[in-house]
Amino acid sequence: MSQAEPRIRLLDDALIDQIAAGEVVERPASVVKELLENALDAGATTITVTILEGGVDSIVVSDDGHGMGPADAALAIQRHATSKIRSFDDLTHIKTLGFRGEALPSIASVSRFELTTRRADDVEGVRVRVHGGVPEAAQPIGCASGTTISVRDLFYAVPARRKFLKARQTETSHVTDVCRRVALAHPELRLHVFSNERRVGEWLPAKDWFARAQANFSDETLQRIEGQRGSLTVRAALGAPERARTGAKNLYLFVNGRPVRDATLARNISFAYGSVIPPGRYPAGVLHVDLPAEEVDVNAHPQKSEVRFAAGSATYEAVTRVLAKELGTQAFGGPANRSSSGFWDARLGGLGALSPAPSDAVLLGPVPVGPVPYAAVSSPAPSGGAPRVGRSAPAQTSLMSVFEAGPAALDASGDALREPRGEFGRLRVLGQVRQMLIVCEGEHGLVVLDQHAADER
Repeated sequence: MSQAEPRIRLLDDALIDQIAAGEVVERPASVVKELLENALDAGATTITVTILEGGVDSIVVSDDGHGMGPADAALAIQRHATSKIRSFDDLTHIKTLGFRGEALPSIASVSRFELTTRRADDVEGVRVRVHGGVPEAAQPIGCASGTTISVRDLFYAVPARRKFLKARQTETSHVTDVCRRVALAHPELRLHVFSNERRVGEWLPAKDWFARAQANFSDETLQRIEGQRGSLTVRAALGAPERARTGAKNLYLFVNGRPVRDATLARNISFAYGSVIPPGRYPAGVLHVDLPAEEVDVNAHPQKSEVRFAAGSATYEAVTRVLAKELGTQAFGGPANRSSSGFWDARLGGLGALSPAPSDAVLLGPVPVGPVPYAAVSSPAPSGGAPRVGRSAPAQTSLMSVFEAGPAALDASGDALREPRGEFGRLRVLGQVRQMLIVCEGEHGLVVLDQHAADER
């Protein structure tokens, strides 16, 4: 290379598109996600997704949206061409799912791409083909109103990317999961998914978001939660804590109708359950968080799968508080009121009312500040700021005596009492703290039981 020849060169458009595709198009499911978002932004109410060999050989997405005319169809495959933003200020008020104008040209640069579209009032439609980033002239064609996009031979132009794809079944599973997330976010949508000429997913229009969630988790009994804190609205359909699983695979998160992955938000949901769910386990279900568009940045990730909140800590705390309040007032064990003294008096075998202790009682620690997740908050503590538990005569009663009446013994809610086994059967009850903890004496020292977790067990 001559010393006079510059070392820095401008990349050609085809290579630029392929680099962009590396950020936007990770696998066939990424293509399906982008095409579904475009269809929804176009007002589609019915979408059909058809794939072959996990989407590597072919992806076809058809919708009944408003379609495009010849001029818009030709522009849609150009880089950074979009109908959804006009200025930089629009980025702070984004309400559409797609907005960058990168999806179609990126996909077209690494596949054999065909777009067929027609507006409802047009006599004929238009077809645009792109092979390896090189577009052909648009042609008129007869077609139904709406848009159909065909993506064949994905990554044929960049075989190095193709070898990193997984087996057909794995890629099909990723495509189905993307479709499921879209269906959960849009209960009014009719969505059909076919793989190798076999139906692998179908979501018919549902009454509302909760009905769609319950249909998706047919083996779960979901609790409906709705609440608001400031400008933030929370809607959730969450499963029972005893069915919590390791990892958040079955927990679907949405922010302003956009499917997102947010480990912090998932952990906050688990935390809202309190001690009934151990760390690292998560309930199954769906969480929708809605807040003003200017308070969330959806442009934080090339695939738009992550978001940033303007007030992150406050947002996460608000979600936790809304969930904790609802989970604390409606326990999963049934309609029994765990805040009533009779509920736990029965479980403690007639140990007597757990009333405030005499003045020589033992202090057990400071009063919790803020709402107690998944627990019914009792009456205020006596002056001094700390609950007291006394050593009354019934405290010498063994927990085993609670169950001596046999299986016919029932608690205040009608639930049969069951005999505790092993170490728990040898504990002596010393008292109760704010209707949250049961303090016991065991062979090896003091034992504190979370009464709500015990009840769930």
